Amino acid sequence: MSYLSREFAALDSGHYEEKPEAAYFMVALAQQNRDWYEMLLDQSLDPNDTFAGEPLLSMAARYNNLPAFESLLQKGAVFRPSLFMRKYTATYQFALLSQKPELAETLLNSMDSGKRAEFLIASLEHLSQAMPEEQLVSWLKQQGRAALDEPLADVLNPFIRSGKNLSLINALVRSGADLGDKDYSGSSPVQEATEVLGEDIEWGHRIALVRLLQQDQQNRQISPLLDRLRRLFTNTDEPTPPVWRYLQEGYSVLATVDREKLTEEDPVSRLTLLDTAVLQNDTEAIEYLLKNGATVTPQTLHIAAHTGKVEALRALHPAIYDLNARDFRGNTPLMTAVKADREDMVEALLSMGARPNVYNQDYRFPLKLAVFNKSESVVKQLLNHGAHPDGFSEQMSSNALRDAVVSGDLEIVKMLVNAGASENPLLGAPPYSVLPAAYKFAPKDIVLYLEGTFERTTEQQQSDLDLAWKHGSEWARGHLLQRGFAF
Repeated sequence: MSYLSREFAALDSGHYEEKPEAAYFMVALAQQNRDWYEMLLDQSLDPNDTFAGEPLLSMAARYNNLPAFESLLQKGAVFRPSLFMRKYTATYQFALLSQKPELAETLLNSMDSGKRAEFLIASLEHLSQAMPEEQLVSWLKQQGRAALDEPLADVLNPFIRSGKNLSLINALVRSGADLGDKDYSGSSPVQEATEVLGEDIEWGHRIALVRLLQQDQQNRQISPLLDRLRRLFTNTDEPTPPVWRYLQEGYSVLATVDREKLTEEDPVSRLTLLDTAVLQNDTEAIEYLLKNGATVTPQTLHIAAHTGKVEALRALHPAIYDLNARDFRGNTPLMTAVKADREDMVEALLSMGARPNVYNQDYRFPLKLAVFNKSESVVKQLLNHGAHPDGFSEQMSSNALRDAVVSGDLEIVKMLVNAGASENPLLGAPPYSVLPAAYKFAPKDIVLYLEGTFERTTEQQQSDLDLAWKHGSEWARGHLLQRGFAF
């Protein structure tokens, strides 16, 4: 079987037979063989051709091949967003992330104004998943300004409800999007955020929405400010809740708050003043509130853990009743910090006595969460503080080592093995075994390392071989055959 036919075995054979040159171009991109794809372009390959419904320009972007991308443009490739909108949002993202703003401008200039606005809005989600937040904010203020002139509530409100793209929420808020704009149902981002804050949601989601409401106050510059806050957040004639006055005016406002209200929960954000002081990392306010009757709730701890406010945690520490207090999903503050990849907070919690060997309602341990994040430093911290190297949960049909193998992180695999991780926590149960997963998912350096580390019985080796033949990579099959196994 040739390399080319192997490469496209999963595709409809008609694509290869119909457009062999485009197929060769795709292989050349994958192999980064510049001579090959330049030769194809110099001969008969049309730079505006497609393969399996994908333009060559989009293909070059997907393979992160900037020289090929530029060559296609030089040979006359043009953008056709009306036909390939979804493909070209990824292409535009590639141009921006490659620090090639002229390529991005070329794409935008090829569209009429109506299509450009539609295109920019369609690009938002792609960009927010690939760009650092600061870069995304910069883009929204500059190249993406046209998108901000369009009604964004239809784009933003679904993310406010789901909490699936907090980076996009934060970036849109910081870039000055109109948070009072309404979607097709008549609901604005401010109204959506206010409603969602009344539900049980993840800590990062809650904090992003609180900041959205806080930013809305600052964007509008309405005087008198306190009257605006009262109408926006309470819809009553009562004075502005202390939480929002504190967010706006800082520590000095606490002295003007009635003592009995120092511990009240805000009806909109569901935060107490102590929670808000933690969010602001205001240790002076934390100490003041604790002296005046505030209590450290699980929510307070999880806000500190998610945001990485180590100074705030230390200020809270003398008043913490349960360092392992769980949220509505069964996460401890340590789990929350690990999920948010807050290395300093993880160390602080572990040093204070947080338990590393507990699991949440989804049967996930802190160690598994760190492996999922590919955070070598946090994995090391957890192991150094007594985390069990298997991090095993029968209900999840997996352990930390298998997760590291599947993710392809050799350094974490070595850490776990050196700490005593088992190759198969439940002997004789293939779903939990690590080597079959390696043959299916892992690069060869991990496979070779595991083979040199774990001894396998003849029965287990035959099981590995059967699974590799059914599900493994072609390299794994050839590797096992070379070792003398027979199918």
